[in-house]
Amino acid sequence: MNTQLVTKIGYALMMAGVAIASATIPAQAVTFSFDNINSENTNGDAIVDQFSFDLTKTDDNEVLFKFSNTGEVDSFIRQIYFDDQNSVLSNLTFQGFPDTSSGVAFKNIKNNQLNFAQGNNVNFDSSFGIQAKKPGSNKDGIDANEFLSVSFDADYDSVLADVQSGALRVGMHVQGIETANFNSDSYISSMEFEPQSVELERVPEPSITLAIGALGMGALGLRRRQNQNPKV
Repeated sequence: MNTQLVTKIGYALMMAGVAIASATIPAQAVTFSFDNINSENTNGDAIVDQFSFDLTKTDDNEVLFKFSNTGEVDSFIRQIYFDDQNSVLSNLTFQGFPDTSSGVAFKNIKNNQLNFAQGNNVNFDSSFGIQAKKPGSNKDGIDANEFLSVSFDADYDSVLADVQSGALRVGMHVQGIETANFNSDSYISSMEFEPQSVELERVPEPSITLAIGALGMGALGLRRRQNQNPKV
């Protein structure tokens, strides 16, 4: 095999490698649960497992929090607070996420109103927070079987590390708990997480099979031309 043929096949292999490397992969994501806050208020202790949030990397400098209320007990998430000790989050965005449940709408909580209920029991220092525009069952809060997505400009690895270490904590105030005479309770994010795959919008890429097939055909054609024009 001559030098020119080796060079062309090497280039074809490189292009196939590019196609393989550029094949779409699922977004990085983990799911975090919530824990009860030890206090005299135990209204919602029995339903803590129906609340969670997914942390997803959606871009090089963007992360997405998706808060879910997935249980059967009627309740609504009224407020969400962030204790961001290392300031890894910035530029909070409330709208523009097509996967937010219809009817869920939140707004920023004013700095002088960042009072997370039961937060004193866990030394929670609210950096900022969001709340339902219109509180109440079947209004703007996150009711049972609804969810809210919130994005931040931030480094995903830094955010994930801080949630795992407790340097970034999320507090949540839930109201209208059916099994507790429609009273309220508060929860704090757990440092335990479960990895998962999240399918985001994909950009079509050449398939790996087609790339390898094209490589084989190209190499075969080069070999045939070489055989038809042997050296003398």
